[in-house]
Amino acid sequence: MPVFHPGHDSFHGFTMLLQSNGPRTFVGRWDAVEGDVVWLNDAAVHTDGEYGVSKSAFLEQLAMLGPTNTVARIAIPLSEVHSVERLGDWKRNRRTYSSD
Repeated sequence: MPVFHPGHDSFHGFTMLLQSNGPRTFVGRWDAVEGDVVWLNDAAVHTDGEYGVSKSAFLEQLAMLGPTNTVARIAIPLSEVHSVERLGDWKRNRRTYSSD
């Protein structure tokens, strides 16, 4: 459930899926956009192919088991962000992402 605080954007508190322009995928609780970065709390970060796991396989595992945080807090440069979606919306849509 999102946490609404005065002065925060509408994503604050939601678990979000961020696809990067490169091989990384981020899932975590959206905190804020500050300057040229977005802050996520309790985030899972995956690099395509890491430990032999593709981005598609990571997302399928995420859909079944939910995110497992690997970092408490992370700043992601907005210039690296390709797409942003609420995790719940992604799960409902169950999109297939290629790893190319």
